[in-house]
Amino acid sequence: MLDILQHDRTRCHSYGGCAGRERPLGIPVVLGPHREARLLEPRTGILISAYDVKGTAAACGSGAEGSSIWMVCHMLQIVDPAFAKEQYGLARKALGASFLGFGFAREWPRDSGSSQDIDSGPVDPLLNASPSSTALAAVAAAAFGDDEYYRGISASVALEAYP
Repeated sequence: MLDILQHDRTRCHSYGGCAGRERPLGIPVVLGPHREARLLEPRTGILISAYDVKGTAAACGSGAEGSSIWMVCHMLQIVDPAFAKEQYGLARKALGASFLGFGFAREWPRDSGSSQDIDSGPVDPLLNASPSSTALAAVAAAAFGDDEYYRGISASVALEAYP
């Protein structure tokens, strides 16, 4: 996830933007490369989940993946708040869902043809709901103030946790 941060002369001091300031821990960043089209899944516009050092999509993560993008959105707020909000909106549209007031998230967009992998965990075959994606969607929903979606996910957790 931190591979979107590249060393450069530009530094960030605060969470409210990066132009010419130093970030906590002194990690230098440049904001341009993650916006390149080759790092975005073409159908959804969501950042792909894995790529090599040359910026080419890795076969294991050539598409949008819920267990990755929700946390990436949350972390991107530190580096590029506008891009983070855009990515959250796209992820919410492609991966977020609800059924009878119960919120959940998919691991992959509908009709993506992706299958379970090590970080997706078991995916509900009926709703295509992913527990790992849903948990991280709760983090992102809270971070972006999406109260309705957060409440829906909380309702799902409460239902599933009921003895």
